[in-house]
Amino acid sequence: MTQAVEDGATRPVYYESRVIHLKLNESMMREIDAEYDLMAQNAEPYATRKKQNGIERQRGEIKALQRRRLRMRLSGMGLQERKRLR
Repeated sequence: MTQAVEDGATRPVYYESRVIHLKLNESMMREIDAEYDLMAQNAEPYATRKKQNGIERQRGEIKALQRRRLRMRLSGMGLQERKRLR
């Protein structure tokens, strides 16, 4: 990419991430879930399997982070505090 920009074959690409904070109420969330479920039922089996595998991978990553946070919290405690938790 750098060489292409230097040669003038392409223009540089600039990326600016933007985070959108949505505040949805419970009824809107249920409506979105229902629509998603309908689309998943009509999707090709491969697409839903691929999505499920991605969700399971993310769930595993979240659990690993939670365990790491717990270990960090426990390592900061003294021995007496740890014994009280058991």
